[in-house]
Amino acid sequence: MSWATAAGLALPEVMGGAQEGLAIHPNLRQAATTMRSGSALIVWRLAPAIEPIALLALAGTELRRGPYGSVSGKTLAFVTDTSVELRSWGNLDSVTELPARFLDSGGMDVAWSPEGRLLAVASCERLIIVDVEHGVHHEVPHEGDHYYFGDWASLPQFSPDGRRVGVANTMQGRWWHTMLTVAADGTIEYGFDYGPDGIPQAGGRNIPSAVAFTPDGRRVAIWVYRGAVERRNPSEYRGVVVVIDTTTGTLVWRRHIDNGTAGRPGEVYPAALCFTLDGASLAIGLDTGIIWLDANTGAPKTADTTIGAVNALACAHHTGMLAATKTGLHQLEHPPT
Repeated sequence: MSWATAAGLALPEVMGGAQEGLAIHPNLRQAATTMRSGSALIVWRLAPAIEPIALLALAGTELRRGPYGSVSGKTLAFVTDTSVELRSWGNLDSVTELPARFLDSGGMDVAWSPEGRLLAVASCERLIIVDVEHGVHHEVPHEGDHYYFGDWASLPQFSPDGRRVGVANTMQGRWWHTMLTVAADGTIEYGFDYGPDGIPQAGGRNIPSAVAFTPDGRRVAIWVYRGAVERRNPSEYRGVVVVIDTTTGTLVWRRHIDNGTAGRPGEVYPAALCFTLDGASLAIGLDTGIIWLDANTGAPKTADTTIGAVNALACAHHTGMLAATKTGLHQLEHPPT
């Protein structure tokens, strides 16, 4: 493939350019990222050094988010305002779309179950679980005036065992977290809502941008930014990370992130979250780099401000943790335990 002509990108632009979405190959030491609002798909070899090995121009003019991958599944998902595209790792040139009956227009977010068979599709006040192998879907119905999911944002994530889906929501500036249980066939049952007591809500737009489970699935972390705290201390506040128990719905810990914790001044930011595989540390990807927190207490460990703004994080046993940033794709070194 000619790097000079494919998607209009030269090799140096890819190596050091802004990477957007990120997914890790389920078996190989490879990863995929997107560039230029999702119009270009890059496949990377991760060893012995990180380098791009394939570049694919994706058709269409809509903003495309993704790729979204799973632990062991062979399919990647990409999201536009009007569609969910599916591409196989083995044949990235071929694309299929989820049937329109499964979708709402605008504001969709998706997440795969670990084995890559069930796809959670969240949109305005709605979440469905699609069994992509059998072409059926399941939904949590509304009960009267109770809405389980947000209108501004509804962000799903499967637990490592695939039995739960955590959904971070925003409705009219108020955020909360909903926990669902998922059966093997994809049917859904409501679990609980976590209302963030003690975290300012009024007068600000509180928007979750990331949900991450611990490797054992016992806790889930949510990043929320643009809160009311921002107005009181605009030069310092970056966002807040909240960790809750997935069984009881109780708060385990929370930590407001400021410039001091981040290691350098920056802005409020839709951060990425990822736990290390041993469950000891939580990585937060910000516009100024990575912050590492103790996963059990929320205490800061260290910060890395050398890799630039982080757009996505992902981790797997055969690759370690990766960061898609505005300066390329990077391998992250875990902090001391």
